[in-house]
Amino acid sequence: MSTNKTEEKEQKVTPEVVTEKQEKPKKQHDVEDILSKFEKLLIIDEEKEKELIRLRKAVSEFKPAEDEEVEIGCSDINGITFGDKRATYRIPIRYGEKIFMKISDLKDILRSDTTKWRKMFEMGVLYFVEERFYAVFKMEKKFSFEAASVAELLNIKKVESLKQRLLDITNSNRDSFIVHPLWFRIADLIDKGEIGDFPYQNREFIEAYFACTLSRAISSLRDYNRVKSR
Repeated sequence: MSTNKTEEKEQKVTPEVVTEKQEKPKKQHDVEDILSKFEKLLIIDEEKEKELIRLRKAVSEFKPAEDEEVEIGCSDINGITFGDKRATYRIPIRYGEKIFMKISDLKDILRSDTTKWRKMFEMGVLYFVEERFYAVFKMEKKFSFEAASVAELLNIKKVESLKQRLLDITNSNRDSFIVHPLWFRIADLIDKGEIGDFPYQNREFIEAYFACTLSRAISSLRDYNRVKSR
């Protein structure tokens, strides 16, 4: 009498090889979340410290896909027509408005007039809603048109220091695409009461620098807004 024997074969389990590329989180916020958890630890042993360094490197090397969209905001009181010299792109952006555009399209625009558009991003006339994109486009955020930043500018203690800061922001008053938006942004914030008192000598200086009194700038701005709202 024969018996059926069940042969048990050992199954070889091949460990999954995880490459460095696979290890990298797919989304930026995943990396940032992990970093945040690590940084909250009071004591980081040697292994955790190595992992933290590796994750920081992954953040710095993060490169979004060309078809990913980036959100852009506008701080120019007159609004901006964002586009290239060939008029392939003509995108109107109103004051305070935010728009989305593909990274590949933005790269095309920046190539057409690199200096102007880059300066507008770096000085805050245009801005990335997500600040990580400054690094993606290899830009340095040097100034912001936000109320807090403008107030800090106007409250610089020494007039000479204020002068130097304005010269840096406006390229010695030569970049009109920075000068005009900044001046009317200052006037708008003062008119709306979003900036408190600042030294009178600074007021005198900025009026001389921009060759216009604040009262006149505010009056012109009100007239412009009335016409625009009709």
